[in-house]
Amino acid sequence: MPSPVGHGLASLIVGAPVRRGWLALALVGMAPDLDLLWGRHGMETHSVGAAIIAGLVALLITRNRRAAVIVALVWVAHPLLDTLGEDSSPPYGVMLFWPFSRAHFIAPFHVFDSIYRAYWKFDFWTHNAVAAIKEILILGPLTALAWWWRQRNRAGDRSTH
Repeated sequence: MPSPVGHGLASLIVGAPVRRGWLALALVGMAPDLDLLWGRHGMETHSVGAAIIAGLVALLITRNRRAAVIVALVWVAHPLLDTLGEDSSPPYGVMLFWPFSRAHFIAPFHVFDSIYRAYWKFDFWTHNAVAAIKEILILGPLTALAWWWRQRNRAGDRSTH
């Protein structure tokens, strides 16, 4: 499954329409992995249900429907990215459709490498660095394109007012 680098870049891609708060969106995009703290990685926080809850919380805080929708989309981008990643520990995949289903989903192929958590192992640093570089090579150009699109549309907004 992708690293925080990959999830942060995906958040910036999905959150491209936002004019400010990109750092906050990147943190929202990484937030589903907080479930590592209580040993339920890939479960409830990696789901459509959690994305809806995150969007509702954003709506309560910001009172802005557009921001709430973007937060929900950024959140759900995380488990979608994880379905495209190699998963090295069972249950494989994520509970993408929780609370409607407890089934785990993972693509039959992987685009992203798994991230090692066993920091004491010999290849921990090299494996994770290579995995993060691969994520940057895949998602970096898409992030740059999203940034360009955002800047282009922002310039267009200024010229019409």
